[in-house]
Amino acid sequence: TLSAAQYLQYEMPDEVLLTIFGYLLEQDLCRVSLVCKRFNAIANDCGLWKRLYQNVYEYDLPLFNPEHGVMNFVKVEDCDFGNPWKESFRQLYRGIHVRPNYQDRKCQGRNISYFNTVQAALDYADERNAANTQSSAQIVGSGSATSGSSVGSNLSIPPSSPSIADESVQDTPNTLIFLHAGIYRGEFLVIDSDITLIGAAQGNVAESVVLERESE
Repeated sequence: TLSAAQYLQYEMPDEVLLTIFGYLLEQDLCRVSLVCKRFNAIANDCGLWKRLYQNVYEYDLPLFNPEHGVMNFVKVEDCDFGNPWKESFRQLYRGIHVRPNYQDRKCQGRNISYFNTVQAALDYADERNAANTQSSAQIVGSGSATSGSSVGSNLSIPPSSPSIADESVQDTPNTLIFLHAGIYRGEFLVIDSDITLIGAAQGNVAESVVLERESE
């Protein structure tokens, strides 16, 4: 007689597992993909990652950020990746979101920061970059030099658990901020660090952004 775990892993139809996995967010989906080859294949379903991607970023096409300052929308059929939605999600996952009424939403299985104002997002980015810089300095400073090697050159810190961001560029001086649809008033911004600020919405974002100045 099969146990419940054995039935779930080997006998349950793919369609049922796909429905179950559809309730998971990105970090838990990455974790469940490590269970076995079958779970890995189902957890990398393009439909699952398209739903997650459009829930977070809202775009109709995968958006890629191959290097700082470069953002490219690519049609799925023109992508070289097996799962363009997941790869786009991974590349953008370090981003900070300005999305009114989302700041208090905390979801298990998701590590994304939401803010109601652009200024709050900028303040958070400055604090995070400062903390990353301090952490990197402490890590290098605690290393020990050996003959023929530099301090900290072979240092690696494995993640405590698998996540969509494990392979992303985390320690970057360039901050990626997604500005979602809304009306933002009364903010006087002074930006003194490298940031990429991009609109996030459905449809053709480039034609949907309206900037209005009510005074000098």
